[in-house]
Amino acid sequence: METKINISDKDTDIVNTKNCKYCNKPFTDEELWCKECINTLENLAKSGNANLMFHLAICYRNGKRTGNNLEKSFYWFHKAAENNIKEAIFGLAICYENGEGTEKNLEKAFHWYQKAAEKDHIKAIINLAVCYEDGKGTEKNLEKALHLYQKAAKKGDIIASASTRIWINPD
Repeated sequence: METKINISDKDTDIVNTKNCKYCNKPFTDEELWCKECINTLENLAKSGNANLMFHLAICYRNGKRTGNNLEKSFYWFHKAAENNIKEAIFGLAICYENGEGTEKNLEKAFHWYQKAAEKDHIKAIINLAVCYEDGKGTEKNLEKALHLYQKAAKKGDIIASASTRIWINPD
């Protein structure tokens, strides 16, 4: 006996969908949140949920369901960073370093890289080392740069490990 499966066009559309990370409704593009949930996300972020502030900053940076809006991304990174969200602190430093959503300010970038590095954010530790190495946002200090590269290398960062070896054994 042969079983016949009747698949409508509507059903095939659902096969190629992803679900919203918040409400689990399907949609057919590569977004993480549906439009309705972005609105909910923004309302929850406004009410003080720091993790959602960070996720909203990412949505605005990447343009996911929000349109690319670097000013709003910066705003939400700043709000989340004020609430000690480690990734948001790093994101805020990137905003200041690259002038994304705000004026470029290497001193403020340095400040926020320091904050993220204090929370053991490895990329922040490396970026802080680069700041010291190149004198970006602070006085050039090769000793501090090497110390930070070594710290990142001890935490398992391969690039920092290679940088440390080159500094110690330049030949």
